Amino acid sequence: MYLKLLSTLFVVTGFLFANGQKAAIDSLLETTSDLYRKQPAKTINIADSALVLSKTINYTLGIAASYLERGKGHYGSRNYSLAFEDLDKANALFKELNDDVGQGLSLKFKGSCFERI
Repeated sequence: MYLKLLSTLFVVTGFLFANGQKAAIDSLLETTSDLYRKQPAKTINIADSALVLSKTINYTLGIAASYLERGKGHYGSRNYSLAFEDLDKANALFKELNDDVGQGLSLKFKGSCFERI
């Protein structure tokens, strides 16, 4: 009985920890959504941090959003080939998640990069 209760507590604690991490990652990425135009290097740094955290907890939506924001940062830095690579990774993950909004955003920026490459 005690072992079962301890096991359940461990699962719940892990769930809450992961959800707290997801919220922190989402919040971190929200700060970059319009930052890429004025501070692309900062956007890339924040997105890199979010990407590491997302991979640590296997948060696919966070990984996709991190690639999207990092791609936007590279786009803002006029490094269109790196932006295209990140946006391509983001699009593939958004497609896997059936996230039409994410796919639309990544494709929009991919198209803008393609025009400039």
